[in-house]
Amino acid sequence: MQKIKDANYVYASARIRSAEGNWTEKERFEKLLDAKNSAAVSALIVDCGLVPPGADAGASVTELLNMALDHAVRLVREAAPDPDIYDFLLYKYDCNNLKTEIKSLFTGIDAGGLLFSCGSEPPESAAYSVKERNFSCFPHHMARAAAEAIDAYEQTGDAKSIDFLLDGACFSDVAEGAALSDVPFFTEYVEAVADVTNLRSAARIFSSGAQAAAAESLLKKVFVAGGKIKLSALSLSDANFGPSVFSAIAERMDPSPLKNITSEATSFEDAEKAYGEYLRSMIAPFAYKSFGPEIPACFLISREEEIKRFRKAAALISAGTVGKEKLRERIGTFV
Repeated sequence: MQKIKDANYVYASARIRSAEGNWTEKERFEKLLDAKNSAAVSALIVDCGLVPPGADAGASVTELLNMALDHAVRLVREAAPDPDIYDFLLYKYDCNNLKTEIKSLFTGIDAGGLLFSCGSEPPESAAYSVKERNFSCFPHHMARAAAEAIDAYEQTGDAKSIDFLLDGACFSDVAEGAALSDVPFFTEYVEAVADVTNLRSAARIFSSGAQAAAAESLLKKVFVAGGKIKLSALSLSDANFGPSVFSAIAERMDPSPLKNITSEATSFEDAEKAYGEYLRSMIAPFAYKSFGPEIPACFLISREEEIKRFRKAAALISAGTVGKEKLRERIGTFV
């Protein structure tokens, strides 16, 4: 691939900046904490400019947030001179659609309402591919894993095998897609996401009380490619857990910011907050860059996280959790 030049992204960066929405992301978060019901959340989504102009504020939160995600992806694709370099950020939606359609094949449950329309391939491609057993339109790791997942389920009847195979394959495709772009930030960010994913998995597995052999076996199944932390560093069958599973993991890691973060975590809540802040810190420097291929990527990553925050807040509010401090305690502090 020809080396990407920042100057080719002047228009795309300007268009992205102009569509970031009303108020800052932190200000929108504070307004979200003031919402008292789902209708208020829906109205805020529209007022924030997360959806296209003219969107119906009376629509459900789910409908509006799905619209916000589609809008963000469409904006990046339309603005960028070579939109395919951002496909690696969309592979997770392809992965969801493939897993959903494969499970639908065996359960008979309609997959319609569970599919994303913002993957690198339209949702119809997943349904057709599963029906025809032809996955060639998808990235090659997921294409191979989808066929393997069908075979594995037919042999074992274990739905988890579908998730294990496709999730791992998805990370491999994401890592390769980021590397092919030749944009250093893309690879650095994907490595960090893979490392954080593996650290979370290891901590949960080894704190579950499972027997050592079973824990090691499960870790091998869920471990994803693309990060810098090796599987061997997360093998804890003979570890001294001490005050927390996180300190035991950190002892085996090479020096890095993630090692420091992990060593200081005393609970899953601490770790989730710190890992989230670490990933956001990787995006922060590009807020001051005038133009470049990183701008659309950072916009999409940030918008996805914001949409997740809105979904979580809406669920909590619907369940009766209202009030700024109560919601902040459950959602976390925006940094």
